[in-house]
Amino acid sequence: WWEIDSTSPEEQTGGTRGIFMGGYTSGPATVYNQIDYVNVDSTGNATDFGDLTEQVTALMGTASSRTRGIRFGGYIAPNNTNVIDYITISSTGNAQDFGDVVDADRYANAGSDSTRAVQFGEYGGNSHENTIQYVTMATTGDAKDFGDLYVGTSLSLNTCTSPTRIVLGGRQGPDNTIQYITTQTQGNSSDFGDLVTNSNQNCGSNVSSATRGIFYPGGPTPSAINTINYITITTLGNAISFGDATGSVGSGKGTCASPTRALAAGAGSSPAYSNAIQYVQISTTGNGVDFGDLATTRGYPGGLSNGHGGLG
Repeated sequence: WWEIDSTSPEEQTGGTRGIFMGGYTSGPATVYNQIDYVNVDSTGNATDFGDLTEQVTALMGTASSRTRGIRFGGYIAPNNTNVIDYITISSTGNAQDFGDVVDADRYANAGSDSTRAVQFGEYGGNSHENTIQYVTMATTGDAKDFGDLYVGTSLSLNTCTSPTRIVLGGRQGPDNTIQYITTQTQGNSSDFGDLVTNSNQNCGSNVSSATRGIFYPGGPTPSAINTINYITITTLGNAISFGDATGSVGSGKGTCASPTRALAAGAGSSPAYSNAIQYVQISTTGNGVDFGDLATTRGYPGGLSNGHGGLG
């Protein structure tokens, strides 16, 4: 007999599976517990996956291994939530409780390698904080202290990851700060460089190959900021212009990636949100291309995948 260990997204899900979870629309205000999924390596509309444990928007971040997707905290009007929940990416179905974050907060981002998910910053309603916390994704339990951001942040764009490093771009303001940590250590973040333009307000994790990271533009003005940025994760330095976002512009994109593609879904300004999903080829440069549509029109969904650059 043979024992087969399925560790690639091709074996597990027929290609990298991209997940978009939660979100918000206004007029009237509606918060979603919906989870959608797509095959990142193809094109087409998203399909229903299941539901989060809560109807939540403005997540504290998302992260993922090959097998498990994590959602940190977020906002359920009129309060923040401290709940962490998780899904098994290769199946479909509802999320399950994982544990709690250090503080019930919102508007932040996270990143991961194959074993550890790290969450950066938060907004408690009065301040933008510098907390870094982490969980071990294969287990369940409460988040633990990792260190501090060198610049306190929330309302960031997304993370980019290699197997050893997580890079966080954008922050409240908006601002052009990029900072990073070494994933399997504990300690404070360090300066990486600057974005091309000041930008913030997306929710996505690990938007990268193992070497190149993509930052989709966010807010504050959809018509003024549509420049996609990229970095080389193993070096330090300023981001470079990649091309222009198309389809879904403005703040509130949910983002994720395979080793070759970066996706962005949703976004817009209240009350006009988009269901458009766009993509770029990470190894090239150029403008976003239409991928398909979310199952439900909404802004501020969290994005993750089982094939991102942090997994090697």
